[in-house]
Amino acid sequence: MMGPRNDPEVDRLVLSIQSLEGGSRRKRLARHITYNIQGNEITSWRFSEFQYKKDPCPFPTLARGLFTVRGSDGSNRILLRGYDKFFNIGEVKRTSWSAIEQDTCGPYELTVKENGCLILASALDPQTLVVTSKHAIDVPHSEVGKQWLRRHLEAHKRSEAELASFLFENNVTAVFELCDDSFEEHILEYTPEERGLYLHGINRNSVQLDTWPSGRVTEIAEQFGFRKTGYYTFMDLTEARAFADAVRSEHSLQGRAIEGFVIRCRDVSNNAPFMFKIKYDEPYLLYREWREVTRQILGKRPYKCRYELTKGYANWVKAVLHRNPQMFAEFNNNKGIIAARKRFLEYHREAGGDIEQIYESLPREEKVLIVPIATIACGKTTLALVLSELFGFGHVQNDNITAKKRGREAFHKAIIDELEAKQVVFADRNNHLGELRETLAVAIKNEFPSCRIIALYWDHSGASTDAVLKTAVARVRQRGEFHQSLTPKTNPNFDRIILKFLRDFEPLDQDSHSDGLIDDVIELHPLNDIHKNIQIAIDELYDLIGDKLPPRRPTREQIECSLENAKNYCPTVKKVVAASKRRREVPIYFGLHCTTHVPTWLAEFMGRPENAGLDKQLYQHLTSSNLIPESHHVTLVHELAAEANPYVQQLFEKYVHAWNDLEGKGGQCVARCRADYLAWDADIMALRVCSMDVVESDEVMGPIVTIRGREEGGNGAFDRNATWQLACGNNIPHVTIGQRQGVRAVQAGAMLQRVFGQNNPPEPLTNLPEQLHVVPVDFVFNAVLKKFIGSSKR
Repeated sequence: MMGPRNDPEVDRLVLSIQSLEGGSRRKRLARHITYNIQGNEITSWRFSEFQYKKDPCPFPTLARGLFTVRGSDGSNRILLRGYDKFFNIGEVKRTSWSAIEQDTCGPYELTVKENGCLILASALDPQTLVVTSKHAIDVPHSEVGKQWLRRHLEAHKRSEAELASFLFENNVTAVFELCDDSFEEHILEYTPEERGLYLHGINRNSVQLDTWPSGRVTEIAEQFGFRKTGYYTFMDLTEARAFADAVRSEHSLQGRAIEGFVIRCRDVSNNAPFMFKIKYDEPYLLYREWREVTRQILGKRPYKCRYELTKGYANWVKAVLHRNPQMFAEFNNNKGIIAARKRFLEYHREAGGDIEQIYESLPREEKVLIVPIATIACGKTTLALVLSELFGFGHVQNDNITAKKRGREAFHKAIIDELEAKQVVFADRNNHLGELRETLAVAIKNEFPSCRIIALYWDHSGASTDAVLKTAVARVRQRGEFHQSLTPKTNPNFDRIILKFLRDFEPLDQDSHSDGLIDDVIELHPLNDIHKNIQIAIDELYDLIGDKLPPRRPTREQIECSLENAKNYCPTVKKVVAASKRRREVPIYFGLHCTTHVPTWLAEFMGRPENAGLDKQLYQHLTSSNLIPESHHVTLVHELAAEANPYVQQLFEKYVHAWNDLEGKGGQCVARCRADYLAWDADIMALRVCSMDVVESDEVMGPIVTIRGREEGGNGAFDRNATWQLACGNNIPHVTIGQRQGVRAVQAGAMLQRVFGQNNPPEPLTNLPEQLHVVPVDFVFNAVLKKFIGSSKR
């Protein structure tokens, strides 16, 4: 018990994490938020969730929930540390039962997985506690966690200073599960007598995971009055597994439904702690699906429907919404989740349904859609042809769609038609944009709610753009004229087209709105030999959908034969990609896609001490309800505004022509923008953008920019020595941060006009209504010009 000491390993860790933050959004694997508490600089580090599954993982630590504090001498120490990221049985290769049996040893401690949210507590000094959620300080979850911590201590006649002293001297983090249905309902119900902070673990604040045994954790819970987490210890894995299986078959533990178990054991190779979890499908995952289905129905979005009984639940929700929409008024605030479930089960029972169905309802996965996420010449069509020949998959090529209009809808319809006849279909398109993936997933889920979507992800994060471009160009040259449209003869500048796709590529993010409907991911690499990618895809597909594949895996000879046939494939459709066709593809609007991560800046801004008195009710609602998207943009000109305003109409056409010229050169337009005010009302939050200076572009951008202070008409040349600013069709250029469910993003402009007036003066109007909040900011961010396409109204 010596308290924290300087550890050079922590400084090296911080430098390693910082190196993951650099570069473009496509390359960024980590980000941070910095808080100031009593003059101490505390940083929360957050990693790209998907990357945890990589083997090896690219992160210098697997800690999920990591806060460091900088000392007066510039050195860093770990202030709070969560567990290393751990996975469910079969979720990754190292948590298969065979791998666990081979690579781990006892004792095996099975701790009950309480159903709440993660709270971390540690000590800044022997007197000062710091209580956080998984990644943040000063958010609703951490505040409620702090209230419960005080309540437990007071009831046990212990002080915060005593707990702080204990945590500081031992240099540890207390890991809690906050279970409080009055604050936030999850899946399983907690009565008032069961609510509070469950002490699940105590971790040393070290780079490598060092977590205390459950017996010691229970003793500390008793000393300070926290709720104890039940645990069971087995020296033998077979016994531990038999116990977990018995709980599964009984659907409860000591008469109480549980989410599952978290298991602590040891890695036999280095004796380091190793953790994994066992989650129970019934009823937990079924109930969780009902919660998510309800949210999707409320948002008028398609939903995942893996369980047979979910279909009946979804129909019941729709019927109740029609009769009594107020019943779900607080659902998106995590209230009424359990009551809705109970009412449905009562309805189901009264209608003659067997309540045991909740334990017998097996996942429905009638159809599977394989969606590549790639750029040009990664080998996706070759892979699709191989899989189709080996397994009989349906294969729909976007390059074979010849519709002159609504090509995207034609592609969706072709896939839906193929899914009617086939169990598994390959949607052969680059799908390199989040919007393309989202519209595809929505279209398929609307027709097949239980369809399982598997992404084949050619991840670019580990390769340079130059290397991928060089490889792709070589592959296009090698295939020659054996393609529907992109060939060296018909497109001599095909390398520029490839480069544009690489620059536009938006990485997969299953936590984002656009990729939220993707169920599983198979990682491939754009620089891999095609043989390697084929083998990876086959192995992973057998793990994911082995029941839909032949019992015997294809031999190497069979794979090589299919690959040879794929290489000899000659498309029967030829598409002429002409400049005129590109100009006819009129987008819905043009905008600046923010490459600076806006949510990170906003969290840091809201956490500043000087902003403690701001009305954060809307911000807290948006963050807790996941209503702030990962990506943001500044709308420059929209087709709907163009219909009503001749000036905007002219500006829209200028953007169309300039974009086509820019696209033909494979170039891009980069802007450095500045926001000077953050404004919000009860429903929506936005940033007022005061400048959008062009910092990188081709000369074709001249017609759609102005020199600061005066407008350049006609086809003025692009003078790189002048300060050029992108023109905007909106009265008030802005970034819509987020809005409540059911509120349209377009309302941000109207809200800002109430704040600044029609003429957009430098300062806000005076005597604003109480519900309007305006705060000056100085937020400089980078952005890239993009066109946004969809169902045109023109």
